[in-house]
Amino acid sequence: GKVGVVDVLKVYNDWDVQKKADTEFQPKRQELEKKDQDISEMKKSLQKQKSVWSADKIAKQEAEIKTAERDLRDQVESLSEEIDKKAKGLTKELDGKLQKIYKDLVEKEGYTLILEKRAVRYNKPEMDLTKKITEMLNKMESAAAPAESEKTSSAVKSESSSSISGSPSV
Repeated sequence: GKVGVVDVLKVYNDWDVQKKADTEFQPKRQELEKKDQDISEMKKSLQKQKSVWSADKIAKQEAEIKTAERDLRDQVESLSEEIDKKAKGLTKELDGKLQKIYKDLVEKEGYTLILEKRAVRYNKPEMDLTKKITEMLNKMESAAAPAESEKTSSAVKSESSSSISGSPSV
């Protein structure tokens, strides 16, 4: 029988569903980066004006900066939790789909063993099924897309926010 290897992390990162989810978090990520830049500007302004501002005004500005930093930290943490939750859901979804693909490869193409590439020290390039599996996965998604696009888009919108990266299990 044939033996194949797959880089599951690469499949995950090249999966159309994951890319779409990652893109949906981009606006929130950019918003938080802008807030971080604004805080930096507030700090620079404070340093420039310290010598001419009154102690009260300096204290007020420092308090504003601390509040802004705390808010930003909370928003970053919240976004991070949202991304983590989304990544875990996608990882679970991917695992189920990969099991179907592996089964097809075994039953229809004569593979007897498919291993995670990271567990293999060396393999012939032709044994690498990563690209083929990614294509099969994305084809599976596009075939299911018309029926599920309504459900998926509303579910993803309700969870929207930054980068979806995780390490899927095999």
